[in-house]
Amino acid sequence: MTFNLRPATPADLPFRAALHNALFPGEPTTLADLQRQDETRRADLIQHRFIAEVDGQPAGQGLYTQQEWMFHPQKFLVNVQVGRDHQGQGIGKRLWEKLESELRALDAVKLFASVREDETRARRFLSERGFTEEQRERVAVLSLADADLSAFDAAVNRVQAQGYTLMTFAEWSGPTQEGRLYAFDREASQDTPRPADEVFDFPTPERYWERIRADPTHDPSLWFVAVRDGELAGLSQLQTVAALPEVLSTGLTATARAHRRRGLALALKLTALTEAKKRGYRRVRTENDATNAPMIAINDALGFAQTPARLWLTRLRRPPAFSDPGPV
Repeated sequence: MTFNLRPATPADLPFRAALHNALFPGEPTTLADLQRQDETRRADLIQHRFIAEVDGQPAGQGLYTQQEWMFHPQKFLVNVQVGRDHQGQGIGKRLWEKLESELRALDAVKLFASVREDETRARRFLSERGFTEEQRERVAVLSLADADLSAFDAAVNRVQAQGYTLMTFAEWSGPTQEGRLYAFDREASQDTPRPADEVFDFPTPERYWERIRADPTHDPSLWFVAVRDGELAGLSQLQTVAALPEVLSTGLTATARAHRRRGLALALKLTALTEAKKRGYRRVRTENDATNAPMIAINDALGFAQTPARLWLTRLRRPPAFSDPGPV
């Protein structure tokens, strides 16, 4: 076996898409998705991706990158992926050694990695390299065909009786609406659970809307808002999934601080899910921080079924000593 490690190029996009889909068939991506991510990435952020080749053919990839929405010059997201046919041959270990060498030169103080709860091999790989769980996201899926949403009609009626109007963002749009949505999201995102020592780096209005407009899955008729006296009080977003036309994913569901504990989040989610069912979508996927008990309670009541959680693992500058785990 001949092994080679080289920087990734645009020509590797098909391999990257195929590798991801082989490893995560339930969460597929597309070539266009990856290309858009590369093209819209902020050029001032450090990112390096490497391709591992075996006998001249790509077999795995390794990545380290600064995170735009939680930026710190010495903190990096890392990822190592190896095709199933080449696992257990030390390729992951070689990719990791390359990443770690470069991150050491960058004086990295903290590394982040994301794995699914049931990815035992990946969890072991990271644990052996000093990573520990810092945050857990509950992942759940609702089968719209099985959901009896009419049982919650009273929740929508209660919100409307308080003077709120529920509509889509497309229906509410106007000359100032984008600025008002940006301000709402900026405030609501500050209340999103995150590690205690991390700062949420919210983008500028220009960057915020640049990313949204570049995303072909954005559909303003699938964003639902609660408005009272012209004020944006609540928001619940659904997004299409390019690789899974019958599935929607949940974006931000939030209520403005002055309008909380009035049933807006439940009413908005009901409105969004009812429209999704009417349009023929089959499933809706959502992720919530495991500590976000109020939103999890709403999802449970609506019938979302829990699936393996998403774990965020971290490693500080000086990891605990570990023995060589051998080929990976």
